[in-house]
Amino acid sequence: MRHLGLFALAPALLAIGCATERKVQWGEETAAESTGTVASASSTATPLSAADYAARFPTDGECESEARRIVAKSPDLAVKLIKACVARGDFKRITAISDAPWSGQWATDKDAADICARIAAARGGDVENDVKACAGAGIAVATLDDLFRQPEKAKGKRVIFRGRVDPDVKDKDRVRLIETILESGELETQPTGRRVAANFGSKKRPGTDAVILGKATKIADDTVANDGEFVAVVDVDAVYLPAASPTF
Repeated sequence: MRHLGLFALAPALLAIGCATERKVQWGEETAAESTGTVASASSTATPLSAADYAARFPTDGECESEARRIVAKSPDLAVKLIKACVARGDFKRITAISDAPWSGQWATDKDAADICARIAAARGGDVENDVKACAGAGIAVATLDDLFRQPEKAKGKRVIFRGRVDPDVKDKDRVRLIETILESGELETQPTGRRVAANFGSKKRPGTDAVILGKATKIADDTVANDGEFVAVVDVDAVYLPAASPTF
């Protein structure tokens, strides 16, 4: 799938836990934050937040490489750095979820689903398979296809999908979305036929295709469309605009 212009529409989530983080010293021998020690090989280093440190790396690959470098000595700081790398908005490396040394930690990390949604949006391409990669790494996320295949298990699941507002269906209670996909080599997204009744609350509704992170409440008869189909009802947690240059 292809996405256009990456930035978050939910700025309150941007820091992913970094905004109130105690600043630590990063260096050749980064120490665990809990020890209260500092990097012994970098006496001139300035204490930084993970977000500030992540900003020093020009590319997502360099940012991930630094996290991999320090993970043996400080696993917790390595994960904080990866989260800060992702929060920059340009992180496209799904391998940081699926096969990195810290992958086993995602199952219990409260930010993991948001991390997955951000990376899927930044990659701008095959969102469904990106979400499956996240699920394979232990993150409790599902695709819309997962929900519709097992509707009896849909309630409470975190779901990530690409969708846009359906201009042909009016619903006074919720925003009606249609799921879209972008095939490799294509310029335009296509609807899958799966539909969502989305509760956005105070979050801004997307004006174009967006990657949506939400929590499913049920799969219900689509009484608004009145065509005998079903619709997923989702409470929206975050909305991200997809990147213009997709990574397939």
